[in-house]
Amino acid sequence: LAVQGTQLNPLMLLQSRLDGGKLLPTLIEIHHPTPTRSHPGEEFVYVLSGSVVITVSGVEYRLEACESIEFWGTEPHSYAPADDLPAQILSIRVNP
Repeated sequence: LAVQGTQLNPLMLLQSRLDGGKLLPTLIEIHHPTPTRSHPGEEFVYVLSGSVVITVSGVEYRLEACESIEFWGTEPHSYAPADDLPAQILSIRVNP
């Protein structure tokens, strides 16, 4: 487990990767809106707790605990808490 990120949105890279594997699993606590970003590959996001708004290519999706979304990483995307409470998500990137 490696902890990175900022005080705004801590993230924990899960060190359960195969040598040469393509999955990058990360736990992220969403306290504040994140900057919009993009990257190669696919991304799967599962909401562990709370509610989050995930914006993908300008379209907002509100997800509650136990809901998920998948999108191409090259699409501009960002995360934000849906209310005053933080949310926790599991993000799994599949790198090409």
